[in-house]
Amino acid sequence: MKFYCSATSAVNDASNDAVEKSNCSSNHPSMATLTDMSTSSSSSDDETQHVHFQSVEIREYDMILGDHPSSHNGPPVTLDWEYDETILLPLDQYEFNHAPRRTKQQMLLDGSYRAQILSNCDDYTDDEMIKAENDCKKIQKQRDSTIRMLPFSKMEEVTQSAGRKLKRLQSKHK
Repeated sequence: MKFYCSATSAVNDASNDAVEKSNCSSNHPSMATLTDMSTSSSSSDDETQHVHFQSVEIREYDMILGDHPSSHNGPPVTLDWEYDETILLPLDQYEFNHAPRRTKQQMLLDGSYRAQILSNCDDYTDDEMIKAENDCKKIQKQRDSTIRMLPFSKMEEVTQSAGRKLKRLQSKHK
């Protein structure tokens, strides 16, 4: 499955200010890197400066087996580092044709869907997906244990400090 992602960036030459914005989507190629920008600015600091974008470059990323421990059911997924540049669109055409923004709920992928995506690409065995899922569960248990022990951390620090002080006292008396 391909995953579309992009970053919007522009530089206003007059002030050297950089602006960046990133978004991703798995349903449609609605994310893009804006390139071929032109800037116009006035010579006076009192007037407003403008940045204009002319085109949108859409990149396509593969979804691969990941290691994110917040994945609760099914194998975790992530985007591959490699991407395919697909098309370059004029900005107006992109804005007119792109799909509406998805909600956070629509962006969630349940575990069975993630497993299906990874199974369909034939790059991962069931054993690899189960191992990645078990690794995530192990990290989740470690995090839960840390959270349960937080109320006792101050007492542990005091106990360790007292132990060090006693050792110093004992070493002075020898």
